[in-house]
Amino acid sequence: MSTQKLNSQLKAIKTARVVMWLWFAMFFALMFCIIRFTHGNGLLVAFGLSVGVWEVLRLRVRRLRCPRCQQRFHVKPSGYPILRFNPSTPKCLSCGLHLKNLS
Repeated sequence: MSTQKLNSQLKAIKTARVVMWLWFAMFFALMFCIIRFTHGNGLLVAFGLSVGVWEVLRLRVRRLRCPRCQQRFHVKPSGYPILRFNPSTPKCLSCGLHLKNLS
């Protein structure tokens, strides 16, 4: 695999992770603003939409494949199913390819 293609795929993984964690941080700010300025009106709808967007982003990150081994980047190949997904890991959980390999 060419270095340019490897770098572009690693950059896509990094971008998806950043978007996911930014949404997670914005979720708390959104909930605070809704409670503060609307006195809770629409809180349930905003919460449901926020959780839905979070799940879509989380599933997108979960499905990303490692450019080297073609396994899922953030999912261990074996282990207890709940504990296999780690969205904050900086390296592939199958082959160990690090996100810092970007050049």
